[in-house]
Amino acid sequence: EAMAVLDMIAAHPDPMQYSLACTLAQVGRARQALDVLEDAVERGWRYRAWLDRDPDFAAMRGDRRYQRIAASIAAA
Repeated sequence: EAMAVLDMIAAHPDPMQYSLACTLAQVGRARQALDVLEDAVERGWRYRAWLDRDPDFAAMRGDRRYQRIAASIAAA
């Protein structure tokens, strides 16, 4: 039931997408978490230092897509 709610939230254009990305990462939905994180960055989320310390993304730090998203924050 909670996973269905996460899917509904992910489809909503909420400006707090980063929190949703964290939740998706915590429940093992890495691909969707990165989709949402990338969307948050595209919408202007730019807290690289926060992302670098966030334990929710620890398992993804070696992922190339995660690294590209993080680098795009640093480049902005």
